[in-house]
Amino acid sequence: MAISLSSSISGKREPKRANRWVLKFETVPYPTSAGNVVGGQLSNGASDAAESLAIDLISASRPTLNVNMGEISRLNEKWKFAQNPTWEPITVAFYDFDSGLGSATQIVWRWMQTVYDVLNGTMGYAAVYKVDASLILLGPGQTSTGGTKEASTNIEIIEAWDLFGCFPNNMSTGELSYESTDALRITVEIMFDYANLHTGSDSGGAGGTWKNIG
Repeated sequence: MAISLSSSISGKREPKRANRWVLKFETVPYPTSAGNVVGGQLSNGASDAAESLAIDLISASRPTLNVNMGEISRLNEKWKFAQNPTWEPITVAFYDFDSGLGSATQIVWRWMQTVYDVLNGTMGYAAVYKVDASLILLGPGQTSTGGTKEASTNIEIIEAWDLFGCFPNNMSTGELSYESTDALRITVEIMFDYANLHTGSDSGGAGGTWKNIG
């Protein structure tokens, strides 16, 4: 079968970029004893804790799915088959601003307390600490309207993941050093039950076909 190794069309294809994305949790659980973090306590202008984390993001990994292998034997042969898929946790990093209760450390720590209460030694209910999230990849910000090549300034969604049953499994608050003036960040490992990639409208055409977000 013949295959073309080079084409001028490649120069007009827009790659997805690693810096154009948003991760948003539907909400961020918190222990009743600590109280919620509200808009007035958030220095980044967010209206709630979930939006605040979305603003303070640095990096996140896209979902990874592993399909595990089963095996049966007959005589001198072995036969392999797929079984019980496993979703790997995603790693998310946030800038840790000097924002009091609105800092990423404070918000994530409150979420961790709903999983495991350090002072009481008790574990939480999954119905409380598990939330869903959306991981969205964005277009370049200017989209072609077709043959006229007129550009709009709407940012389009070009890839969308839904993550179900998310909760923090590991929280690292980073290292301190008298020899460094780097901005502090925290790294969180997020477990989830499963994820789904939207495929119905992602045609891969110019500008994409997902709904606009701005």
